[in-house]
Amino acid sequence: MSTPSAWNTEPLLRLHEVSRYFEEGRVQAVHGLDLSIEAGEFVALVGRSGSGKTTLLHLMAGIERPSTGRIWFEGMEPFRNGAWAALRARRIGLVFQRDNLLPTLNAQENLEIPMIGVEASEKRRRQRAIELLERVGMVHRAGHKPKQLSGGERQRLAIARSLVNRPVLVLADEPTGNLDSANAQAVMTLLRSINEEDGVTLVVVTHDKEIAACARRRLYISDGRLILDSSDLPEHH
Repeated sequence: MSTPSAWNTEPLLRLHEVSRYFEEGRVQAVHGLDLSIEAGEFVALVGRSGSGKTTLLHLMAGIERPSTGRIWFEGMEPFRNGAWAALRARRIGLVFQRDNLLPTLNAQENLEIPMIGVEASEKRRRQRAIELLERVGMVHRAGHKPKQLSGGERQRLAIARSLVNRPVLVLADEPTGNLDSANAQAVMTLLRSINEEDGVTLVVVTHDKEIAACARRRLYISDGRLILDSSDLPEHH
């Protein structure tokens, strides 16, 4: 196990020869992938449907475990039982194409729930929820349930929820996939501000060229393999 003093020399996230197979190896979603994500990066995972992007994102979040290979987060391998779950609670935020909001709770309550067990003070949970509702332009919708919100509002609320415990990494899987172009642009503007203003590392899965263009680094995935990393290309001036 790495010591905290070594963390600063490590990438935020590192994958070494990672593969993920399903159905006893008949379905090979990710193949022998080597990849490092540095703190503060904004990375787009780009590829067609079925290319392995989502599986790769799930590996980065510890939702899926590699069939072979190793993964380090902040210089350590989260191999103990519950280690990845603890990281997702405190260090890694997740945003999906579907908002996955709790339908019986209002917007503010949907933000407070993930803080239970992390933030002991009910008052501070409430303050953090209101702070994030203001950040995503929805404080006036605090008492509304998901069914009373538009698709764009629900996705902005989902992004706010991913931030409640101040993660260092946010992983977003097609976060604009169900939105019209105006709402998609608003969501991407919000994600960019989280990266640029707050310094949160951001990895976004997308097949949309316009969304990918917002990222400073693009990783092109095909058949579970990394076929191009834009950071390897010469810069154009």
